[in-house]
Amino acid sequence: MKTLCSHTPLPDKSATGPTVGDIFREYGPAFRSSNRLHPRQHKVMYDIEHCRRGEFGTHWEICDTCGHLKKGYNSCRNRHCPGCK
Repeated sequence: MKTLCSHTPLPDKSATGPTVGDIFREYGPAFRSSNRLHPRQHKVMYDIEHCRRGEFGTHWEICDTCGHLKKGYNSCRNRHCPGCK
């Protein structure tokens, strides 16, 4: 089936390497259990772990030309998040 949409897919996760959020999701629980964090530090880690993953809501992006729909996840908008800078 041919697609008329000229939108390019996002790069493969393996091509871009792990993100800070990936690292926090994998090692964050063990780090938090063995270290005492200030509530603000805990919030920053939580925000980065859940940024653009549906925890902060979703939205739809619509192409003006062809009407292609793409579901997008909202960012955490935390100033410490590398994905939101």
